[in-house]
Amino acid sequence: MKRIRRLSKPRMRKEIKPYEWMFTKDLKNFKPSERLLKMSRPKKYESNEKEDPFHIPQNALIYKASRRIKALAEPAKTRLKVETPAESPFKTNIKALKAVASKRVQELANPKEYSDSNNRSDAYRVSRKALQAKATPRLKELAEPKKIS
Repeated sequence: MKRIRRLSKPRMRKEIKPYEWMFTKDLKNFKPSERLLKMSRPKKYESNEKEDPFHIPQNALIYKASRRIKALAEPAKTRLKVETPAESPFKTNIKALKAVASKRVQELANPKEYSDSNNRSDAYRVSRKALQAKATPRLKELAEPKKIS
């Protein structure tokens, strides 16, 4: 019971107080390296204010497009959709009427012939193998009824 009471109480955490910053002798005599000074400088961005925004390079003025670029510049050709009257859904396609089926397709089109071994002509006939079979001692043991004591 004591353990349950102890575990049910809220957890008391220690307060971590940061150390106060102090100006030490080492900080007074600190000499930064060249790399540290380089990293502390603000980054300089080069601006292109001198360039004329309307200036066009000479190469752009004499440029001639290749055949490939001209082919890509052409708009995509779209097919015109011609509305045809709705045909009867029961009409057979002309190409289907002219088609000649292969030997394999004709084989697949015919239903598979199989004989059902469960439905025999003489249901009471016993096979010769079954008549000649002899029961093993284990089968005889399993054939006996359970002995309940």
